[in-house]
Amino acid sequence: MSEKKAGIGIGVIALIVLILIALGIKKKPPEEVAIDIGSNAIDRAEVDASTHDTVINKDNPANANGFITSVEIWAHADLTNCKVGIFYLTDTNKLKCRSATTIGSVIAGAKRIFSGLSLEVRVGDYLGIFWDYGSMERDTSGYLGNYSYPGDMCFVGSENSYDFEAGPTLSLYGSG
Repeated sequence: MSEKKAGIGIGVIALIVLILIALGIKKKPPEEVAIDIGSNAIDRAEVDASTHDTVINKDNPANANGFITSVEIWAHADLTNCKVGIFYLTDTNKLKCRSATTIGSVIAGAKRIFSGLSLEVRVGDYLGIFWDYGSMERDTSGYLGNYSYPGDMCFVGSENSYDFEAGPTLSLYGSG
């Protein structure tokens, strides 16, 4: 008798599952989190003329895993050979580039948005930039600071020990 009741119970559960499938009731998919990284690309009080350096912004590390699809830059003077990269700490002041892309020229004087990018990012990563000539909008105090290294390190796999300066930030922001 108990085997018969068990068979009926399983049959009822199977019927309920079939009805739910037929009605199209599904588990709600998880909501996607908007990813952001870096500091707002705004007109700032100071200028960073670190030409030929890679500068990594410690402010606002990535809040989620995924891809940065848009980068915003506010240059003070036109940038040439501009590149951006996603970096992560491998040791104290030692960073490695996870993903990077070449932006090219950036016209100064306003926020410039570069879309259609696909930069892999993970929680806690930082946004960095390199340029040959020109300068960036920057504040010199009140922020977490910047890492810097002489030369172009915006290429996947580059890993170096960076100098760190507490306080400044650049007008460099990414989202995805």
